[in-house]
Amino acid sequence: MTVGESREYRVRLEGVFKTNGACRVRLLDLDKIVVGKITDPSVGSAGNVYTRALNDGAELIVVAKPTMKDGNINRLFISDARAA
Repeated sequence: MTVGESREYRVRLEGVFKTNGACRVRLLDLDKIVVGKITDPSVGSAGNVYTRALNDGAELIVVAKPTMKDGNINRLFISDARAA
């Protein structure tokens, strides 16, 4: 397993836990769901960008570092997001 460079991804959240930032993320360009971890402290706040996008089914542009396994994205560590 390797850690990739931080970059932007187009995603749709499939689920998110406000308590610990654990999430399931659909990578829209790959049409693949991966496990994620949101490290952005705002995830615990009411009405944050992540839970709003989940509720609305909206796309996000996230800044994240991927972990790679066999050349494929295995997990995303998300540090920031904005509406797409």
